[in-house]
Amino acid sequence: MLFCKDFKKKSLMIKKGWIFFIFFLFSFFYGVGCPAQNTAYKIDVSGMGWEEKSLFSSVQGIVNKNGPFIFLRFDDIDDKWQQYYSSRYGFQFISLSDPYQVLTIFRDKIKGYVLWDYGNLESYNIAATLSGIHDWIVVSKYFEKKIKTLGIPLKEDVSQKFIGMSKDQVYDWAFENYWDQCNKKFVTSLALGDIKWISVDITPYVNGTDFYVRFEDAIKTNGNGTKLRSLKIIQGGKEVVNLRTGTEEEKTYLYDPDHSWFDPDGDRIADLTQYFTYRFQLSDSGQIILKFLAFNQYMVKVGNTPNGPFTTVSFSSKVTGSTIGGSRELDMAIFYRTFCFDLSSRKYDYPEEYAIKDKIMEAMEHPGFVLGWVSFQTGRDDEGSYVAQASLHGNAVICCGAPNFSFHHWVKPERFTPPSLSETPAIDENKIYVSFLISDGDAFHWTNGFQGRQYLSPDRGSIPFGWELQPLLYDMAPAVLQYYYETATDNDDLVASASGIGYCHPEKFPADRLDEYLQETRRYLELTGLKSISILSANNIPFDVVLKYRKYFKDLTVGCEEGYGGRTPGVFPFTDFSIIRTRVPMIGESDPEMILQELNALAQSTTQRPLFVPVHPTCYYTGFEGVKWITDHLDPEVFQVVKPSQLMTMVSRYYQGKLLIDAPKRLIPVLVNGALFLPFKFRAIVETPISVKINLTAPVGVKVTNYQQQAQAYQEKMTHGEFRITLNEPVLSSEILKDARLTLSSALVQDSLSIPMVVLDYQAPDNWYCEYTGNWDAIELNHRYGQQVEDGSAVHGTAWFTQKNAPEAPAHSVFGPYESMAAGEYVACFRLKVGELTSSEVALLDVFNLNADKTTLCQKYIQGTDFNAKDRYQFFYLPFKHDGKGTIETRVFTTGAEDLWIDEVIILRQKEREHIEGPTQGFVGDTLSFSVRAFSIDSDSVSVRFDWGDGDSSKWSDFQASGYLFTQTHAWADTGRFSVRFKTRNTSLNESEWSAPTVVTISATPVNIEANVSIPQDFALSQNYPNPFNPVTHIRFALPQVGRVVLNVYNIFGEKVKTLVDEVKTPGEYQVIWDGRNELNESVASGIYFYQLIFENKKLVKKMILIR
Repeated sequence: MLFCKDFKKKSLMIKKGWIFFIFFLFSFFYGVGCPAQNTAYKIDVSGMGWEEKSLFSSVQGIVNKNGPFIFLRFDDIDDKWQQYYSSRYGFQFISLSDPYQVLTIFRDKIKGYVLWDYGNLESYNIAATLSGIHDWIVVSKYFEKKIKTLGIPLKEDVSQKFIGMSKDQVYDWAFENYWDQCNKKFVTSLALGDIKWISVDITPYVNGTDFYVRFEDAIKTNGNGTKLRSLKIIQGGKEVVNLRTGTEEEKTYLYDPDHSWFDPDGDRIADLTQYFTYRFQLSDSGQIILKFLAFNQYMVKVGNTPNGPFTTVSFSSKVTGSTIGGSRELDMAIFYRTFCFDLSSRKYDYPEEYAIKDKIMEAMEHPGFVLGWVSFQTGRDDEGSYVAQASLHGNAVICCGAPNFSFHHWVKPERFTPPSLSETPAIDENKIYVSFLISDGDAFHWTNGFQGRQYLSPDRGSIPFGWELQPLLYDMAPAVLQYYYETATDNDDLVASASGIGYCHPEKFPADRLDEYLQETRRYLELTGLKSISILSANNIPFDVVLKYRKYFKDLTVGCEEGYGGRTPGVFPFTDFSIIRTRVPMIGESDPEMILQELNALAQSTTQRPLFVPVHPTCYYTGFEGVKWITDHLDPEVFQVVKPSQLMTMVSRYYQGKLLIDAPKRLIPVLVNGALFLPFKFRAIVETPISVKINLTAPVGVKVTNYQQQAQAYQEKMTHGEFRITLNEPVLSSEILKDARLTLSSALVQDSLSIPMVVLDYQAPDNWYCEYTGNWDAIELNHRYGQQVEDGSAVHGTAWFTQKNAPEAPAHSVFGPYESMAAGEYVACFRLKVGELTSSEVALLDVFNLNADKTTLCQKYIQGTDFNAKDRYQFFYLPFKHDGKGTIETRVFTTGAEDLWIDEVIILRQKEREHIEGPTQGFVGDTLSFSVRAFSIDSDSVSVRFDWGDGDSSKWSDFQASGYLFTQTHAWADTGRFSVRFKTRNTSLNESEWSAPTVVTISATPVNIEANVSIPQDFALSQNYPNPFNPVTHIRFALPQVGRVVLNVYNIFGEKVKTLVDEVKTPGEYQVIWDGRNELNESVASGIYFYQLIFENKKLVKKMILIR
């Protein structure tokens, strides 16, 4: 019923009450043993600084490996869980007047301490890793003196160990030394800030021995003022002052405490016009060095009187982060004995860190789980990259900045009682059905926090509403899961999130690891009884992934809801399972009024009924109360709100036997060699394949009256076809062509769809394609200037408008994408309209890179006379190159000279040419490796097949995301010249033409003196090929004479990985293959390796890169 610990084995289960009482008192005062079953010590850490909280979290993580013995109180949320455990499970909590008593009580569990330093933040993660391995508590230098008085021994000092090393060097070293001792199923990303010691020579500004140091906010308008943690004064090379903010010692130096405030996390803070001043009186003269630990925007001044004048000696306008991860989830990291790190997942900005994190991700047991979260405050990482990197290795992430999970783990209900599914209402074919599923329930801190306290609303249960839950709670916090089961009302829908067990992008998984992940997810769904799933893919979920979800879950769940909105709407309705994409454009920061407007606009813009609209509001902006307000204001004659699981069931029922067209609200076909390619998809819920007739009624301005095409679907319960229409004689126009009409018909049913189209009059070469189509509706934007107005000639009927001589002009509007983009050549296409054709400048267009240097990549001034006509939209083009570092935004700076409408910005990207990379020559019997990066025009998943030119060909590869680098190997049995080529296909099984061939010459065995071939003149070592490589690479070398030759592979630490050659050879040219394995035949991790050739006391070395 309760925690899994057999106390009888340790003779601690004393049944007699009086004996237990004596034992309890003895253990309380003398630190012997553990408390009785259902008894725990409660420690209030709410008033402690971050470092002290971390200390007690480490104590908790170590002690709770043996049972639920310590419970920490960070805030009132923990009070609610304490009350729940007391009332539901009979727990008694003992509060300690002195929290350090707990170190004496559990002294036998604590084996020592590991020392770290705030001025060397990476030492914190290393200390956390060692704590989990060895049961050493995590102690900062500031609290070391206190711990020593308790007689706890120092086991390792890492406080100064990594000074001068980069992050990737620190964690690569830690991986090599600690990984084998850590849990392979879990790792922890304890995201750290970028605080560091600042040193300033203030000798020139100090007259005498009495002076003042003042801290102010550097930018007095944005509320990101200075935060000071520690300060030192070094005089003549000797430390004479070492103060810590918030301590009694600080009070002796703080001159004016009333103009600043102290944060319990441990910082003295001055925001806006606030400031604080310290007075120092030194007894001697000499060089004076001021050292301080500060973050956020700060300005440091020195003066010789309390009121100045002051001289600025240090300044920073950068908003930096303090440590934002660690203290709350540290107990979990230690409890699970995890490897802890802080590495960026932004491959183009921090490639060395990305490579080390890749090595960690690949070394895990799959599916593995990354605890912790991304480092937002430092700007070094972002959620999309963080989740994507884990997904690429078949792992998932668990956002878990919540305390007490080492306690939650142990408390188990007698049985789980998941709520049953509600009856699904009958479908009214005149209604729009809406469901709401609030985000972030996959995150442990959100679940632990009662869904951001929204689950505690007294109105909960008054409307149908979906709450996300992480299925892994079954093992990691079972009583928390049961709490939601026991308290859910009939209107509360509990949905598994996100994508399954852990948050991931399933379409990025390797195919075999996606199967492993979904098999494990199925096991947890069987255990938890959850009947629906939310999926958070990075892009629209591809059809092959849809089929896998159906394969594993069709008999357990009613379906899945995918996305946050703003993507192409669509449904995948099977008879036994449905996946529905969320509707209403990306609602990120949208408030309830904006969402209501979107729903009403959707109702007015389409006559399709019934309509099924799943909405996935972002929890931080539109919560339960906001959704209740929306529900109360929806027209009941038009809308009906249902639970997410009900909506999924209704979709499956309604679409049986119907033909579906998958087409976006609008098409933006790019002109390619005088023709337009228009991609569409259709699907039908039938049991057998069908033939479908396609008819396109030509839009205005296109010289094609009709187009018909036959398409053959294939059978997979749901038939699924894809086709492209080619318009060979288009009349170029930048107007919206609103009367294009597509009709699909079959023996079963006929359906049609009107598709507004925008044809770009940009003459793009044949290797350009539409990468991104941003607009205000679809992209979450940080800046919105001007006024949003209705405009029938805009793509979605609304545009952003800046009026002539408007008081807010000049102003700028920012269109995304606010995300990392691969290096390459691009064209930004701005769609604008002007009120008058004036010679005045009306706007400045630019493309801006939010990298460290904040670089403007290109810009263009436009005048009214640059437009062909007034009151008519026109595209303006800005070509630019991007190095792949930083994130891109496109901006329009309006001058106010004329009325200006901004409709949208489109990014065109130069497509990588698909070509085969690999050797052009080899030897009979050698296994050669060839790679190709394959793309799909519509960004669907893609599969590759190679033809080796010898009558043999490879099998079709597993489907991977468009842009994936495919690698295949082949060995030829005969000599000759062979043409290697490839073709691709998408998930609809439509195949491309064969590529242009790459000719490979295969010779007999490596030439040498016995083969009567010319002898090499020099000792030589060639660069391996391919490089980078996966899974094999070829190394060539030449020998001018007979002798012993050794060829070794080393890692970056100089450790030998494998000997490839060690023998006497005759003169000649040789080739050796390395398959990325060590002497034990184990696959080595991704990274940089060196291969060294030794011959007659001569050495040659080259570098190669292995990418898994």
